[in-house]
Amino acid sequence: MRPYPETRWQTSPDPLLNQQRKQFSQQRNQALWREEIWELSWEDWLAMWQPKWHLRGRSKHSLCMSRIDYSRAWTLDNVELIIRGDHVRKQHRYKAYLKEQGLVW
Repeated sequence: MRPYPETRWQTSPDPLLNQQRKQFSQQRNQALWREEIWELSWEDWLAMWQPKWHLRGRSKHSLCMSRIDYSRAWTLDNVELIIRGDHVRKQHRYKAYLKEQGLVW
């Protein structure tokens, strides 16, 4: 496999901004695939993440973006950056609630 030429298309000359834009697109597309309403703009998303970008990751102590109320859309007033471990526990409680209500099986 040949390496990409240095002149390949980029969204920005800044590699960090390219990485952030890619993560924004992935998060938005995953929400749309799950049929969730996404109303966050690139600018709002970036403003939330920019000061804490270095704390992002896949470990349970890293930050992730989560909706405050899962029944509402991805909007600026309904998202928060929380520790991934807390997010997983929150999801389990919500899924248990849905199961208890008979909304999922």
